[in-house]
Amino acid sequence: MNGTSLHYRTAGSGPAVVLLHGVPKTSYHWRYLVPKLTPHYTVVVPDLRGLGDSARPSDGYDSATMSDDIAELMNHLGHRTYAVAGEDWGAVIGYQLAARHRDHVTALVFAEALFPDSASRTTRPSPPRTSPAACTCGIWVSTSSRTSLRC
Repeated sequence: MNGTSLHYRTAGSGPAVVLLHGVPKTSYHWRYLVPKLTPHYTVVVPDLRGLGDSARPSDGYDSATMSDDIAELMNHLGHRTYAVAGEDWGAVIGYQLAARHRDHVTALVFAEALFPDSASRTTRPSPPRTSPAACTCGIWVSTSSRTSLRC
C-alpha cells in the first residue's frame, strides 16, 4: 500500500471499521475488542508502517503518508466507506485519514492522543472548528447532515 507492504487481519461482516494501534504496539493490541465487533462489523486491523509484520521502509513515517497507507488498504479491500478508531499514534493517523479522505470516513473515535496545533504542517479537518489540542479522547461523526466533535 502506498509504496509499502502492510500486514493486516480482517474478520466479521457488516459495515467496515478499521482499528489503528499506537506505538510501539501492533494490531495485536485490539485482540479483545475484535471479537466484540465482528458480529456486527467487518473489522480491519493493520500493523502500521514500520511496526509488527508490516514493511519498514526508510521513510514515510509522517501521519499524512501513514493515513494514505490505510486509505489505500481499505480501497484495496473494497471498502468505500468505513469508521476509524485509533489510539495514541493510531489516533493521529486516524485524524489525518478523516481529514484527507473525508468522503470515505464515516466516523472517527480517538483516544490517548494530543494533536498538533494549527501552526504545524499537519492537515486538520474542518469542521469541527474547535481545537482538539486539549482532547485526550473524543468521537467525530460525519454524516450528510452533521459533523460533531465531542471531548
